Amino acid sequence: MLYPKNKESSLSADLFKNPTSEYRATPFWAWNGELKSDLLEKQIESLKEMGFGGFHMHVRVGLSTPYLSDEFMKCVSDCVNKAKKENMYAWLYDEDRWPSGFAGGLNTKKEENRQKFIKFTKIPYNDDYLVLKCDKDIATNDVPQSKYSLLQCFDIIFDANKKMVSYEVIDIYDRPNGEKWFAYLETAKNSPYYGGYTYCDTLKKSTIEDFIEITHEKYKSVVGDEFGKTVSAIFCD
Repeated sequence: MLYPKNKESSLSADLFKNPTSEYRATPFWAWNGELKSDLLEKQIESLKEMGFGGFHMHVRVGLSTPYLSDEFMKCVSDCVNKAKKENMYAWLYDEDRWPSGFAGGLNTKKEENRQKFIKFTKIPYNDDYLVLKCDKDIATNDVPQSKYSLLQCFDIIFDANKKMVSYEVIDIYDRPNGEKWFAYLETAKNSPYYGGYTYCDTLKKSTIEDFIEITHEKYKSVVGDEFGKTVSAIFCD
């Protein structure tokens, strides 16, 4: 799809001397301020004058136009139309910076879509009254800022070299024969980088389906008629 001339029996010498747009560079074009269609279209003209065959509309730190807003999408549409007039390619970029998946925070507004991890620790959190009731002399961790839950308690026996010999799941009230360890499921802390929320849970199918609906389907609704034509593809980072 990207290189239809490759289907021909041979490529002409003239094509090497003056490549068509699909054989020219398409740089990352940083969108890192307030977006204005007239300025963007002038920049596209400059890209063509410099010999580029297209561009990637790449959101970067500093964007002040709300990501995926109507204003943002109008600029995308205007740039695609301008690229079409200039016989260039307009590549989409599917995230507010990177990595793909959190949709600038729009996907992880939903708590269930937020990144999670398991923490193993000998030190329980200090609001776990069951642990404190069982082990009044045990040191405690501060409570995490984000959501968490206790998954299991373990009785783990180590040898002299701290190599695990055995383990078993025990009740939180039980005294261990070896060392008592705790497994917590935690949600990542909110961050300004992720739109005030977190990165997404990439292991959860419904989370990625939400990301596609928020981002890819939004692009399709605005410039979908040019998919596979002026819009060659969507860059996923």
